[in-house]
Amino acid sequence: MINGNDLRALRLHANRTTSQMAEIAQVTRQTYENWEKDVGQPKINQFISLCVHCGLDASGLVRSLKSITSQFLKNGPNKRKGESYARSSKQ
Repeated sequence: MINGNDLRALRLHANRTTSQMAEIAQVTRQTYENWEKDVGQPKINQFISLCVHCGLDASGLVRSLKSITSQFLKNGPNKRKGESYARSSKQ
């Protein structure tokens, strides 16, 4: 998962301030600064928004998600990778 150093590197790479990043993520500046100090983390939608606004290409993420979705639809909604359809019942 991402950490504070990742967020700081992203911000500095994009020449953004903590206030600008907070506005993008729709949180307070203090909350964003806490994330950079590894106190809490952004939600996935906030992280993706930060990445997109900082110029990162989200196409790799989308391709990975499409691949996972394809496998999910192929295997059925009740089967995860490495999981069989028959579940043992514990009594």
